[in-house]
Amino acid sequence: WMGAWHKAPMAITAAIMGIGYWTWVTNVYVTVGKASGERKIFPDKATSPQDFLLAKFFVVAATGLLFGTVQGVYQVLPWSLDWLHKTGDAGHMIDPMAHAHMNLVGGVSVAVMGLLYFFLPRMIGRPIYSFRLAKFSFWCILVGVFSFYLSAVTLGFIEGSKVLQGMTDVEAKASMGIWHPLLLAGAASIMGLGFWSFIANIILTVRQPAAESAPADRKLVAFIAFSVCALLVGTIQGVIQILGPVETWLDEALPSGYLVTPLAHAQLNMVGFAIMGLMTMSLFVLPRILNKPVVDPVGGRRALTVIGVGIICSYLVFLVVGLLESMAIHNGATPNEARQMVAGTWGRYALFIGAQGIVGVGYVLLFRYVTRVIGRETISAYYATFRGRMGNAGREAMRVHPRARALDYGAAQRKAIASGAIEAIGLMGLGWLYSGRPFIGIMLLGGWMTGFLTFMYVVLAVAGGASILPFLLMLYYMFTVLSGINCYRSYMRDMQLTRATTR
Repeated sequence: WMGAWHKAPMAITAAIMGIGYWTWVTNVYVTVGKASGERKIFPDKATSPQDFLLAKFFVVAATGLLFGTVQGVYQVLPWSLDWLHKTGDAGHMIDPMAHAHMNLVGGVSVAVMGLLYFFLPRMIGRPIYSFRLAKFSFWCILVGVFSFYLSAVTLGFIEGSKVLQGMTDVEAKASMGIWHPLLLAGAASIMGLGFWSFIANIILTVRQPAAESAPADRKLVAFIAFSVCALLVGTIQGVIQILGPVETWLDEALPSGYLVTPLAHAQLNMVGFAIMGLMTMSLFVLPRILNKPVVDPVGGRRALTVIGVGIICSYLVFLVVGLLESMAIHNGATPNEARQMVAGTWGRYALFIGAQGIVGVGYVLLFRYVTRVIGRETISAYYATFRGRMGNAGREAMRVHPRARALDYGAAQRKAIASGAIEAIGLMGLGWLYSGRPFIGIMLLGGWMTGFLTFMYVVLAVAGGASILPFLLMLYYMFTVLSGINCYRSYMRDMQLTRATTR
């Protein structure tokens, strides 16, 4: 019964979010394209090929994010959502498998790989072990990531179409013959080769003794090594779990198989590799961008150690509990019985919360360390400046555009009342647009209104019925009435100020 209340806000919100992503992608393309052209014109001033490799990784990451976000916007459109829902496991190959891999692997992991190739030599004062191996890993990742994505999308579309023609998920998959496993396994192997050559290159680089000229925070390379080791285990698990018998075994053990993949798998690839790598490089860069002395970040290393322990514990808990419960399900137990047999309800919660709690403690320690490095005075000055700029921007955004100002006081009051009424009846944002404040109008219409409607949908979905709808509508209209009052008052205040300054 939700109909458009469900689908429209999701599509609008995704499109607005996509604009931010696409702006970043465009910026990367233009920046790298300009730099590449200047390298050809002024080769003597060009950066080294080893450093420019980062730009190539960023272009691939930006392209991966472009593919993933365009798909993300399209697949929340009503007809696409219905198609994905009706096609079952075939549709799942498109979302979440292809979508998540392109965003997280093609967009995030590839960018982190380029950053590690760039920053690691600066941490130890020595070059990457093999630039040729670095280029090899780049081309394998480029081919592997996009081949895997296109294979998953193509197979999902073909098999999904067959499901809509009357086949079951299993029959549609079987009808593809050898092509289903061959395409996915082949692309995954190329992608794995890229990851493993990258991991080997990083490990061989880290094993080199640091140069005497290496900075004081050289010990951070230990966490770079941790991150790539996490990626190694995660990618090996990824290759194993995509094999036909293993994939089927995990699917038949749902929901416990979900703990093995994606939870345990993602814990290593995303948290262990991407997040740990980014946090380590952030600690390395932080004092340099603040023009502060570079010292051994003891507090930061302590925080990263706690996070690393939490990542290992979380991975082992997800993997072991998932495997044991899956075995119990295959032996005839129901999912609830399997949970009781392995750890019990409360034991299960204690393991999950305890392991993730260690990660949370590490994040708090890291936040405290970063805060100390930046300094309270710097933070206070930043927020004071930020509040001042936001206040000025807010006051300027509330100013009525000269073309929208009424000629006399009576006309101004009528326009202010009409604008406030448009807001109050529930069309949040349109009243501000009508009264000549387009920035606030677009922000409210595209951000707050669609965001609140999405929030309403989530609450109704969790509550499981429409009994709470009147209360949500009451809350929504309370905000629209307040927006209408503010729209009216700010318009009249601006008109009075204009009249006072023109006398």
